[in-house]
Amino acid sequence: MMTLLELDRAIEGSETTLIVAVEKNELIGSVEIRLGQLVAGIRALNVVQHHRRKGLGWTLLQRCLEIATNHGCESIGLTCWRSNTAAVALYRRGGFIVTAEQGHELELIKPLR
Repeated sequence: MMTLLELDRAIEGSETTLIVAVEKNELIGSVEIRLGQLVAGIRALNVVQHHRRKGLGWTLLQRCLEIATNHGCESIGLTCWRSNTAAVALYRRGGFIVTAEQGHELELIKPLR
């Protein structure tokens, strides 16, 4: 059975939550969300290789959206590698739109209101 744990901390004037997914004492995924007054940012959404394509990335992403919405953020954004097609598909499925392309990176944003 998978468990999500949330660790809160304050960094550089913003609230940060690290969400980790654990199964049988093994870290299987994680994501960091930083909450500003109006904008949230997702950093480093990771799922270990043998747990990919099972919905864990979606679960972590949805939890970030819930946290940002409950905090009162108007939007949430992230950057990812253009070549990470699975991640880009996940974010687009979650309602994110590409707002900028810079080299190998894409910037994606989702309005929350």
